[in-house]
Amino acid sequence: MKKFDFTRILALVMAVLLSVSLVACDEETPKTDGKYEGDLEDLLEEIYAYGTYSEMLTEMLEAPSDTENHSYVRLLTIELTEENEARFLGTSGIPYERAIASEPNISPTLYSLCLLKVKEGEDVAKVAKMVKENADPMKWVCTGLSDNDVYVEYADDVVLLVMSAEDGEALAAAFRAVMKGIE
Repeated sequence: MKKFDFTRILALVMAVLLSVSLVACDEETPKTDGKYEGDLEDLLEEIYAYGTYSEMLTEMLEAPSDTENHSYVRLLTIELTEENEARFLGTSGIPYERAIASEPNISPTLYSLCLLKVKEGEDVAKVAKMVKENADPMKWVCTGLSDNDVYVEYADDVVLLVMSAEDGEALAAAFRAVMKGIE
């Protein structure tokens, strides 16, 4: 009679458990089917946390959010509406479901980041092109940025618009990396 080999049985059980755990982990990975499922505020936070940015942007990101103390230049998150979208996007009528902007509380700072969740059924590449064509890098009073300081990226159903002389490239790269991690 053949002896029972517990080592082989144990190895087989371990292999099966490992396979099941790998499949379970893969199922937990969010599948977006071309649509970003999270909040735009969460995405904004991930973008800001991902990269290394200029001293100016870093100071704004680290500034206290105490609304009573106005001495700090800090970033505000603003919901885009029909009334204010032209100020942020350079035009109105861009087909988005929801959009937010992140800008300094003191306006002479030349920095703007917008995230748009594109309406269902819209071509995100076309919306991104509309955003790029209409962005106004001269929107600030008495000064502005060059067209080279306007960055537009898109992934899934989200469009990013950044206008910044110092941080546009890094923020665009952070957006691409964060969105790639979501897919």
